Amino acid sequence: MTSRLLLLPALLLLPGCAVRAGVRLMSADHALDAALEAGAENAAIYETTLARAYLEKAHEEAGHADYGAAETLARQARAFAETARRKASSSAVPDDVDGLEDAPRPRSKE
Repeated sequence: MTSRLLLLPALLLLPGCAVRAGVRLMSADHALDAALEAGAENAAIYETTLARAYLEKAHEEAGHADYGAAETLARQARAFAETARRKASSSAVPDDVDGLEDAPRPRSKE
């Protein structure tokens, strides 16, 4: 009887862990999508690759009901995806800069 009472709190926490892991997975998925839209595939290939790998492993762990590991991996995937998005955003060349090499240069005063 005592062992059943000890098991009850663990069973009650299980759905919460699954929900929390699911939220983290969705958040990481959205962060990776945002990074890819910002051009992170080329500008931050290392971070993008890590975000994908961690996210894939997080989904795998969630599929095996290891929600703690899934949550941790999803959190790491999101961090890599956000770093990739920042790098891609900071390295983006504005549209109005194209063609500046052909623009007339000011004359030097000699």
